[in-house]
Amino acid sequence: MDTNVLVPQMLRDVLLSSAEGGLYQLFWSQEILDELRRNLGRAGGVAPERVDRVILTMQAAFPDAMVAAWPRSDVDDLPNDPGDRHVLATAIEAGARSIVTHNVRHFQRRHLERHGIEALTPDDFLIYLLKTRRNDLLTVIGDISSGLTRPHLTPVQIMRALSKVAPRFSTAAMEALR
Repeated sequence: MDTNVLVPQMLRDVLLSSAEGGLYQLFWSQEILDELRRNLGRAGGVAPERVDRVILTMQAAFPDAMVAAWPRSDVDDLPNDPGDRHVLATAIEAGARSIVTHNVRHFQRRHLERHGIEALTPDDFLIYLLKTRRNDLLTVIGDISSGLTRPHLTPVQIMRALSKVAPRFSTAAMEALR
């Protein structure tokens, strides 16, 4: 996961809940979590103690997600966008098949192919999960809905909330929920 897909709360909830439900294996590095800490506080306007709680909860829920950092010189040698080289290094180290990111242009196919990795938008990734694990994903969304109390959101309302960051998935999932 690139940091930018973990910032929007509802997208983060769906992605993390899907991993918790066993729909895919999640990986991150300390640098990705540090970047998340900065972005949630600055762009997301989340209070520092809440940011810490979110990250600690993520780490506790996914103790196997942490990937060891590469030496800075090795990261700097990667050919993709300099600001996202640490994300590619994490994916390579983890043996991941995909990087989920809003910045697919920072991960050009020619830089990823030799590592057997592809870059997917969260929209494309969630559509893939809907196609391959439809019932499981719909159960995850139902479970998220059941757990939300302030405010309570129905699965359709959750899909509407995702429409800005995953519009095709949102539409397809709303159809599947009917």
